Amino acid sequence: MLDLAEEAGLVHTSNNSADRANLICNCCPCCCTVLRGRTQLKHPHAFEPSRFEAHVASDECTGCAVCVDERCPMKAIEIKDDVAVVNVQECIGCGLCVTGCPIGAVELVERKHIPSIPATIQEMGAKVLQEKGRLGAFLKIMQS
Repeated sequence: MLDLAEEAGLVHTSNNSADRANLICNCCPCCCTVLRGRTQLKHPHAFEPSRFEAHVASDECTGCAVCVDERCPMKAIEIKDDVAVVNVQECIGCGLCVTGCPIGAVELVERKHIPSIPATIQEMGAKVLQEKGRLGAFLKIMQS
């Protein structure tokens, strides 16, 4: 099922905590509210990227633009001088460019600065509520 979702250009997403995976979702970039937070609303913290980023082997890239036109949901890749170039600030590390490259010129490499990962799902939830300014109200409700 995951292979079919990836072939269709869906972005695999999961909860971002170190203790366990609670869910996996296969998100459509045009209608997923989480992805649209970055693509349409341009909110840089709508969700955290993976600990990987795309890297193009410029000596292998033919400039076919499959990664640009068909695969990158963030529009983080462009063709410059007939070679694909990744804007790592926009790249979420989903890997769709890697699996879509017909000659294998794209790979995922570990980021130099890995985003912090909450230790537990509860910590992740608290972080989200805090970032949204709703943690105090949530705690008040929970104490009732």
